[in-house]
Amino acid sequence: WLRQFYGNWGDFQEPVISGMDKYITGGGFVEHRMSYFKHIMHEPIILDFNRVQWKAFDGAIAKIKKKQCRFLLVQAPVTKSLYNAVQNNKSIDSLMQTKGRYLNFNLLLNLDDSLHFYDPDHLNQDGVEKFNEKLIHHIKKEFMSD
Repeated sequence: WLRQFYGNWGDFQEPVISGMDKYITGGGFVEHRMSYFKHIMHEPIILDFNRVQWKAFDGAIAKIKKKQCRFLLVQAPVTKSLYNAVQNNKSIDSLMQTKGRYLNFNLLLNLDDSLHFYDPDHLNQDGVEKFNEKLIHHIKKEFMSD
């Protein structure tokens, strides 16, 4: 980030492999070596939105609507232990539903914390494949049914 901010890229090259992560060139994503999450309990959490970020989000939604583009808001899955620790999930869902078509994949997928995640908020490859399949199904249903 600092290199980008100061325009000091020079001959910098991001390593293709770093620890358990591998950058997939041409795909623009990082693949994490297959691993499994060891279940932990989370303390109760209340999620709050940063006002500046919320204003920017509203502005982006307004631009999308002004251009009359269809869009889908998605909450990606996290472990059940993390999701259940969030005390205001229902109010977040209600708020997001006021912004547009919204899908909470924590409610649409039955993923196993130990089998489909490598940490509380990152899917492993098995989880990614299940999530992608369901997401693609919903995208086709929403946008290709016309």
